[in-house]
Amino acid sequence: MTHRRLDAIYYYVRALATTTLNDSVKQNLVSLFEEARRRLEAFEKELKERDKKNERKIRAGNQKLEIWKRTDGTIVGRSL
Repeated sequence: MTHRRLDAIYYYVRALATTTLNDSVKQNLVSLFEEARRRLEAFEKELKERDKKNERKIRAGNQKLEIWKRTDGTIVGRSL
């Protein structure tokens, strides 16, 4: 996210804390988070595709593969 989007989120959250609630503020904040979610999902999809491509290259080249399982459950592999 760019710096301006983070600033917008900050000001929208501050506006939500006021006593006079404005529906457009809430809607704008929700739309910013939805956009961030869509970008994150697209990025994760791209990473998975890249990992699959790299895995195929490793298998085709008969290289050794080192696999690490992180504490959050994700698996990371790299060729040796």
